[in-house]
Amino acid sequence: AWDYEVARADTLANTARAFYHVLAAQDSVRLAGELYELSRQSHTTIQSLVDAGKASAIELSRSQVEFSQLGIERDAAQRELNAARIELSGHWGNNLPMFTSAVGSFPEVFLPP
Repeated sequence: AWDYEVARADTLANTARAFYHVLAAQDSVRLAGELYELSRQSHTTIQSLVDAGKASAIELSRSQVEFSQLGIERDAAQRELNAARIELSGHWGNNLPMFTSAVGSFPEVFLPP
């Protein structure tokens, strides 16, 4: 009976951990997408300034590097989310996620006085 309760608690803890991993990964994807979009807008603005002769090509190159880097980070965040969704689904006995997103929030953490 004790072994069963330990296994049950372990399964519950691992499933909760996987669920929170999905929540965190979803936030990462959202933030990475917002940063990518801001970078795209900035790059477009810098391109216009360069075309008008008000900014140098070096600034455009820097902007392109940042834009590209944020695209890579956005894609990495999406891959991390996909992996987290698969891991969570595995706790339910599914090989592939049968859900598009997880809904929840992180519990409030209280620091000791």
